[in-house]
Amino acid sequence: MLNDGGSAVDAAIATLICEGIILPHSMGIGGGFFATIYTKSTRKIETLVAREMAPSRSRKDMFVGEQNIQGARAGAVPGEILGYWEMHKKYGRLPWKVLFQPTIKLCKEGHWVSKYLAAAIQSKLTEIRNEPSLSEIFLKEDGTPFVEGDYMKRTQLGITLGKIADNGAGELYDGGEVGKLFIEDIQKLGGIITEDDLKNYKVRWEDTNHIIANVTGGYTLYTTPLPSSGAVLAFMLNVLTDSHTDNEEIYWQRVVETFKHAYGQRTNLGDMENEPDLKQTIEETFSNLISQEFADHIRTLIFDNKTFNYYEYYGANFTHVEDHGTANMAVLAANGDAITVTSTINN
Repeated sequence: MLNDGGSAVDAAIATLICEGIILPHSMGIGGGFFATIYTKSTRKIETLVAREMAPSRSRKDMFVGEQNIQGARAGAVPGEILGYWEMHKKYGRLPWKVLFQPTIKLCKEGHWVSKYLAAAIQSKLTEIRNEPSLSEIFLKEDGTPFVEGDYMKRTQLGITLGKIADNGAGELYDGGEVGKLFIEDIQKLGGIITEDDLKNYKVRWEDTNHIIANVTGGYTLYTTPLPSSGAVLAFMLNVLTDSHTDNEEIYWQRVVETFKHAYGQRTNLGDMENEPDLKQTIEETFSNLISQEFADHIRTLIFDNKTFNYYEYYGANFTHVEDHGTANMAVLAANGDAITVTSTINN
């Protein structure tokens, strides 16, 4: 895409669409993402929050007491395609349709199954066998799972992407055939997403609320605000300031302990807009994570010769279930423009 005159954002969108079929266990058009965009000519940083949102009919206690939170009922309103659309309107150079063509071709002609996808299929084989909509994708005609080196086609996904390429994001979000079929399928499987949920979904641009951290070496980190973990990344880099040593064992001890403190703090974060009961805790944790004074304090809790086997020492609260399935990418264009994206389908 860059060689064809596209922008960094064009290249990122095309790559993300492709990753959605190569790494479907990590990301895809049913998920959402965070993006940080840098324009060199203006030195401007913008972040985009295009994460999934809970359906309007959901309740915060709807899964209380339930061990199984899989299936269509646990599905959220996807933000991926509308996020691509909004980024392209602002920063794209190539036609929208062009960004989809390489992946549509892969869907129709097929692609090799990587060891990562093969391992993901194997790890969820029971769930795949029990769900026909997954079986028809990840099991071969003889009922055996795809393995590394097999050739996989995604014909139906190619058709779906073709319609979105032709008609824009409205094909999914504003009454298009893809959106109607999506709602029909997910409700048939017990989901609660509605057409109004799709129509009411909005991405969020931030040009002043992103996180900035000065890190070792004279570099400046720009990253995404809540509900992302951008503050966690800034915290880790701030704690590790001046922590380098030629003693490799001590250096990695400091790194690992820093990560443990960071991910302990991460368990106290969330989405303030949708978790009002936790707003005070989230605000306090967020303020701490971007504070140099707090980073200095945590550094005093890290020792070169010992660690701790109780999670409270690291500030962790394990009442929240961790999510899984994420892909990260970065594009740097020849003109100095850049974009980083973290995209996910959660579990």
